[in-house]
Amino acid sequence: MRYVAVALAGAIGLASDAWAQQLFVRATTEVSVGSGTDDQGNVLPDSIEFHDTHTFTSDSLPWLLGSTGYSGGTVTDGGGQTTGAAAVGYGYIQAFSHFDGFLGASGWYMEASSRARFTDTVVINPQDPSLIGTQGTFTALFDIVHAHALVTNPEANPLGNLTKSASAESSLTINLAGTVANFQMETRVININGHTETQGDIPESLAIPVTFVFGTPFVVEVDLSTYAGMWWTGLGGGGGIQGFGFATFPNSLRWMGMDDLPEGASVEGSIDWTGPAPIIPEPANLALLGLGGLLLTGRHRQR
Repeated sequence: MRYVAVALAGAIGLASDAWAQQLFVRATTEVSVGSGTDDQGNVLPDSIEFHDTHTFTSDSLPWLLGSTGYSGGTVTDGGGQTTGAAAVGYGYIQAFSHFDGFLGASGWYMEASSRARFTDTVVINPQDPSLIGTQGTFTALFDIVHAHALVTNPEANPLGNLTKSASAESSLTINLAGTVANFQMETRVININGHTETQGDIPESLAIPVTFVFGTPFVVEVDLSTYAGMWWTGLGGGGGIQGFGFATFPNSLRWMGMDDLPEGASVEGSIDWTGPAPIIPEPANLALLGLGGLLLTGRHRQR
């Protein structure tokens, strides 16, 4: 059979000769402090407006890395550091978002986010050809290392109706299109006017039962994102926000293989999905080296 790589977005539908294979990575940082812009959209002298996003996709390379960051500000209006970074390969994702700084009376927000996704078409063939078209089962295994933290002082503002907020958030979606299996989870820690709340949880490991059809392609897609930032909204003066926060998958979300796969079955895909996914370089290396954008390496594995 001829394999065709196609880039997909949104819902995935497979025809008999269409194959989904794609890596996606995005890193974003944004900072806005000071008086903003004039009527023509020009940034005023006492203001900082920084918006940077790097987005990359590939249907032929083995892995992608992306990062972006900001460091700077003013003593009166605010500033600090923000970093967004992510790395993705088939079966493996790392992601990191963080902020560290303060927003004065004229500071609006600082934030970072990262997102990564891998998509691959997989076919499981039986040892006995007569089983083509019949159902089989296996358990998809994942190891997950996740952490987030938030330390801020967004106390309620006594002057006006200013709302001061900060949060660190992560979300994870696992979809095996064409099978009966999916997983979605979000977690966040948020502070609004001095009140901190933690919502949701992402487990350290996952074992997802999968029902498939022998000889029929199905799509493995995992989408992971992180966010960290602080901001204030409303009217009023005085006070400020100072804080630090991050959301990270430091040692990855990693596909660990297929448990209880039918004996003698063979698996086709961009990697050997029956075992742990290959480890790829850490996105933190990009931030440490001050490199934004895209780094590529390795050799494409032919199927």
